[in-house]
Order: sequence, then C-alpha cells, then structure tokens
Amino acid sequence: MGPTTEMHTLPVFDENGIQIGFQQVNRLISQTQPTGNLVKSQPNIHPSQPASDSLHPNSKNWTSIPLIDLSNPAALTTFIPLDPQPLSVCELDQGVIATLLGNLQGGEWDPWPNGRFRLDLTHTEYMATKRLAVQWATKSNTTRSRNSSVGSSTIAGGKILNKKCLGVLICTVEGCQFIGRPQVESAGLQKQLSARCYCGGQLKHDHCSSRSYLITWGQQDGDISTTQYRYINGTAHTHSRLPGVVRTTAAEDQRFRTVYENRPNATSTQLMVGAPAPQGFGPSAADLGQKFSQRAYTSYRLNQEKKKDGNGPTSAFGNLQNLQKWKGKHSTVPCKDYVSSDIVCISLQTEWMQQQTLPDMSDVGDPLHGLLSDAAHKYWEDPNGRLIVTSIYSPLIEKWVPVLFTYANGATIAHYEYHFLILIEGIAATVTKRQRRCD
Repeated sequence: MGPTTEMHTLPVFDENGIQIGFQQVNRLISQTQPTGNLVKSQPNIHPSQPASDSLHPNSKNWTSIPLIDLSNPAALTTFIPLDPQPLSVCELDQGVIATLLGNLQGGEWDPWPNGRFRLDLTHTEYMATKRLAVQWATKSNTTRSRNSSVGSSTIAGGKILNKKCLGVLICTVEGCQFIGRPQVESAGLQKQLSARCYCGGQLKHDHCSSRSYLITWGQQDGDISTTQYRYINGTAHTHSRLPGVVRTTAAEDQRFRTVYENRPNATSTQLMVGAPAPQGFGPSAADLGQKFSQRAYTSYRLNQEKKKDGNGPTSAFGNLQNLQKWKGKHSTVPCKDYVSSDIVCISLQTEWMQQQTLPDMSDVGDPLHGLLSDAAHKYWEDPNGRLIVTSIYSPLIEKWVPVLFTYANGATIAHYEYHFLILIEGIAATVTKRQRRCD
C-alpha cells in the first residue's frame, strides 16, 4: 500500500524564538513499515492503551501531544437541562437554559465552554473549578453598576464580571491551518499581526462576539465562604479551539495528584512514562492532558505536590538538606544555625568579614566608629523575618562593611542574643589566630 498521512500539531516560533502559535501539518506515514511505536488518539481522548497488540511491551510514545479537537467552529458544550427550568431573575439570564455543574458533559467543568447555558454555584464549587477557568483567549472587565455588591441578597443586585472572547489568529493563505492565541493588550496584538505566518502569509485576527458573565452575590458579613455565583455562558464561538492550552483543569490536577500518590518516589520522567506493567506501562501523567506532556511542567507540579507533603526541595526538610549541602560546598564560610521552640537563626560570616571585626589599631588618629548593628524588616518574604546586620567602618576603603549577617524569625532579646554571641565568637576566633601567628 502507498504512503498515508497523519495530522500532527507542531509549535510555531517567531524570529526571536518566542512561541506564537501552533500549526497542524500532514506527516507521511508509510503503511509498509511496522507501526509498533505509534500511539493514536481521537480528538479530546488522550492515548492510554497501545493501538495494537503488536506493540513491544516496553515501548510507549509518551512525548506525543494529546490532540485537541480543532474543528471550526468549535463543538458546543453538551449538558442535561434542569427540569423544570427555574425562572430568570435578571436581564442577563433571560432565555438561557439552566443546568448544574454535575450535569455538564463528563460531570465536571468544561474548560472550553461553548453555547448558551447558566449555572448556580457555591463558593466551594467555584473554587473547585479554579474560578471557572477557561482555555479560550479572553479579556475580563467589571460591569459598572452603582448599586451592585457581592453582599447583595439578590442575584440582580450582585457584582457582575464579564469575560469577552478574543477569537483566534489565522493565516490569510488558503489551505494554511495556522492557529494562534491573540494577546490581550492592543499593542501586543498589533505586533502579532505585523509578523508573518511561517508560510509567509499575512496573519488575520478572527474576532468573536461571545461574552460570558459571572454574577457574585449573597456574601454574608464579609465571609467569602458564603458567596454565591451565577455563571451565564456566552453565545457560541465562531472559530476553533486553540491548540495550546495555558493551564490545567481542576479535574486534571486531581488526577495528577492520584498518579503522584500511587508513586510518591517516582521522578517526573517516570510519572510521564507510567508504571511498568506486564503488557507495557500503566496510566501516566502524560496521558492527563497537554500540559502534563511537557516534562518541565510535570517536574514543576511534582515538586509542588512534594512541597505540600513536606518532602519537596523547598519544604522544611528539603531546606535543611539544602543548607547541609551548601555548608559542604562552602566549607570555608562559617555558617551557624540555631533552632529552638522559640527562635530560628542562621548566621553567615566569611573569613574576611571575621577579620574586619578586629581592625588594626596601631595607628589610630581618628575617632573610632565601633560596631553598628541594625535589622531590616522587609528583606525576607516572611513578615516576621529580620535580616540583622552588624557593620564596621573600614579606613582602608573608607566605607562601612558588613561583618555578620543573621536571618532571624523575630526581633526578640533571644534573637539578638544569638546574633551577638556569634559576633563575639568570631572576634575571639580572630584574636586566637593572630596570637598563633605572633607566637
């Protein structure tokens, strides 16, 4: 049989190496060659099982980008309407079919909502959907109303946020299937349109009039957990979806959490490949969605999950290990730390800094400046953190120079007592070294 083609989604970069969109291209596939390494997927369905029993049991094409349905216009969101339909209570939801979050296709929030429908959500449901995050290119605006308030007792009096679709970028050359995400700001969009498509054609902004609304109301006594929401989706989009997603969905996050919990000691690459199984590999992170097919993103998310469990590189134990490694790498730099039930202090003092604490006083013609100590209150992200610095005036360079740095998680007497103890120990160590040289 002759060669056939298969559609592949590839990123498109500008002359500066910045990704500006995606392009679907045809790739020749020879049917005379074995297809053992191919894993095909249908639109919106991520590959999780081999396409043929002839696949080698230990092979898996985990680097393939899960396909997104790019039909034009995009498919409408399917859902089960409420029966009976509740009455409309404001001008924005007139004639819009009401449904529930669980009645949407798949029983979860659709990140590509398309077509007219409305939902009522509690604050818990709203947050569980990542604040109804979408993959469309959109721009949000607050609808100005004199009497609108999140504390309104009625939906009609609630605060209104509208989100307008920005459409897509397409190429004017017939047959070119370039699809790009338009930037929100006008200046950025004009810069995009001034660039040429990879095929040399002119880019065009395909506008869309779809606009959704979110009404926030019912908040009691400033308690955000009591807030209620009515979401009214806009009219159908007049274009395709975008090939590149900008975020994961809440459902994908939960599924990734499950993958991590099943293999907490696995690396990001091992999670993307999946656990070895008798017939190949089990479910993997790369099967969850397009973002998780990127190793850098999967590695980032893995570190975030480990951080939550106290096992990541930035967790409490991870920071202690990093401090130990730093001390081993910089063995000539005195670094002392103290942790108790009341204080946490870490002091840093190089050998040169230590030497400055005992200046040469054989020829003192000017008044002595002595040691000056102070604490910076906003140096660390921790609002209670302090950077305690002791400095001394150097006649050699005629400037104040630091002789001791201390991180302290507070500004109590105990914190300063530790700082000055390390300072005095450094002075004593300098005196001892000089006496040995004199002997």
